[in-house]
Parts: sequence; structure tokens; C-alpha cells
Amino acid sequence: MNNLFLRVYQHLLPRAQAWKIAYEKTLRSFFEGLSEFPDDAREFYDDIWLDIFPETTRQLDEWEKQFGIITDIPSESERRARLDAEWKQLGGQSPSYIQNILQDAGFPVYVHEWWYYDNDFAGAIIFGNAEAVFGNANSIFGNSSAITRQTRDPNLWIDSNSVLVNKITFVNKLFTQYVNFGNAFASFGNANAVFGGFTGISLDILKYQIPTDPDTFPYFWYVGGVDFGSYVDIPAERKDEFETLILKIKPRHTWVGLFINYV
Repeated sequence: MNNLFLRVYQHLLPRAQAWKIAYEKTLRSFFEGLSEFPDDAREFYDDIWLDIFPETTRQLDEWEKQFGIITDIPSESERRARLDAEWKQLGGQSPSYIQNILQDAGFPVYVHEWWYYDNDFAGAIIFGNAEAVFGNANSIFGNSSAITRQTRDPNLWIDSNSVLVNKITFVNKLFTQYVNFGNAFASFGNANAVFGGFTGISLDILKYQIPTDPDTFPYFWYVGGVDFGSYVDIPAERKDEFETLILKIKPRHTWVGLFINYV
């Protein structure tokens, strides 16, 4: 396609024998070289339309940054498939939607609610029934077909290491612990007093303690195996990707209990 721009230059050059671009002339080689850059630009802009499709985009790295996809997967086809899944998201925060998003990203996990069903009994008692026996420890009066929702207590299932709220990073100062007694500037009794030499900082993730107030339990939901409480193995190198994806799509006010082993 370089001939296209070469012909443009031919029309722009003066109509004189000296400016004719004949084969094997140094002048022709010069203008052929000039033709390469605009031709590359033309091809690039002609293909911009293809950059909006996951299967053809040339800017795969940039689109992954745009969608916040953290991945170490070396296969380009898998990366394009994951980008396609992100591209087609319609939005939503239902358990089934979140579960589908996680599974489409390659994580074999299931989403569980803050409640579970349990058998209960409607309090319908007929007095005077000859079959009613009072005093029997196993006697149950009512309709055994009734079912009620029971609240899960997260404290019985997970600990602070297995709860995902957000990822707030805080600075922790590091000191070499030594104390000079007799120093006039040493103040004992200050709860914030640190004795020692400052050596640097560490960036740590804020860890949350699970509340004990039952009113907060409905703000929890859980990610794990097909059965509630069962664990799923996820590669350790995909931990950040997995947790970042959950934080991106979860309702902001909720806490997530993880039944996950990072291996």
C-alpha cells in the first residue's frame, strides 16, 4: 500500500524531468521511505473500529486496565474471553448475577445468602383431640410443613482473616526497639509513645473484626463451595484478581465471608 502515498507525492512534485520518480533513482527511494509512516498511520486508523471488540482489539493491556482486570494468565485467548465477559456485563447485585460473574471468570465458587431455611411449626393446637398427649417430650403441636428463614451467625463460620469488606491500606511505622533511659525527652505513660529508631514503614491491609450484634448479620453473604461452609481451592497467584472482582461487583454496604483456600 506504500504506492498509494508514493503516488500522492508524485502529484505534489513539480512537473519537471529532475523530479520524476523513476525506478532505481535515489529520489524514489527517498519518497518510498517517506511513504511508510503515513501508510502505517492509515492502517492504524483503519483498524481502530476493531479495537472495540475483545476478540480483535490490539489494545488488550489497556482494556484490562480500563476494566480493572488483574490477571497473570499467559494465554491471550483466555484473556480475550475474560475481557469479553466483562464487556457483556449488564450490571446487577443479585446472588445469581454475582455467582455467574465469578464463575465466568474461572472461579468455581458459589454464592450463599445470610439466611437459611429451617423447618418450623405453625402453632395450631386443637384442644380436646383424643390423640393430643401433653407432657410428652417429643410431642409437637402444629403444622410441620411450615418453613422459616433463620439468620446465619458469621462468628460461627468465619474469622477476621476470612472476611472481605474492602482493602484499605494504612501505613505502619517501623522502629528498631531501643530505649535510652535518662533522656529528658523520654515521656513515660503516653499510650502513643514509641521508643526506638525509625527504620521505615510497611503498608498493611486493614483487618475487620466480625461484629456480634445480630442486627448486622443480614449484611453478610458468603462465597465458597456448592454446600454452605465447604471450601474451594483457588490459586494463590489469582488471589488479588479474585478479591478485586468481588469488591468491584458486591453491594458496598455488605461484608463477604470467604470459604476459600489459596493454594
